[in-house]
Order: sequence, then structure tokens, then C-alpha cells
Amino acid sequence: MRDPYEVLGVSPDASDDDVKAAYRVLARQYHSSNYYASPLADLAQKRMQETDEAYNEILKRRIENPIEDNQGAGKSAYPSSNKNRSGKGGGKYYLAEGGCECCGRSICAGADCGCDCG
Repeated sequence: MRDPYEVLGVSPDASDDDVKAAYRVLARQYHSSNYYASPLADLAQKRMQETDEAYNEILKRRIENPIEDNQGAGKSAYPSSNKNRSGKGGGKYYLAEGGCECCGRSICAGADCGCDCG
């Protein structure tokens, strides 16, 4: 996998909001509804998957390594108290064992990611 920051087009010291904004721009660009019955549908699906994986990897890194991967602030924007391994809510982001039941992501933002779990 390519560097997740490169995939989203942001630097490693980008704020959480900038990472989220970059993800949303790419998600809108590569969303399957934009490529219905298009010869580019397979490529768009591949790019969307790469975008999802990059965003999930950045969130995972910032949860697991807040000092090294979150602007050197020493504190993650996603504190461990926000982890809800059972699923719904609990904080800004949560880890879903086996993937979110709505969107399939391992790290989900609930309503912020556009799925129905918010």
C-alpha cells in the first residue's frame, strides 16, 4: 500500500479536520454512483477502496501512536476512551471488530462517514 498521506494528498502533520476533508473530497469523487454503467467503474472502485484504506490507516495510526502520528502533540484526537469495540457510538470514532455493520470499515465515524450507524 502506498503511503496513506500521499493517497489522501495531505502531509503527515495535517490536522484531523484536514485529513477528514481530503477523504471526503476523494470519496465524493470516486463514489460508485458517479460511475454507474461507466467503463471507469472498476477503476473508481479501486481508487475508492484505496482511499478508504488510507483514511482508516491514518485514523488507526493516530489512535495507536498519538505521539508519533498526530502532529507531535503527544495527545491523540481520538483518545482511548472513544474506542467502542462493541459497535455504536461512544465517541467521535470507534473501532468495530470485524468491520462496521453499515459501511464495513474497521474504524468508523458513525454519521460523519455517511453510513447509518450514527
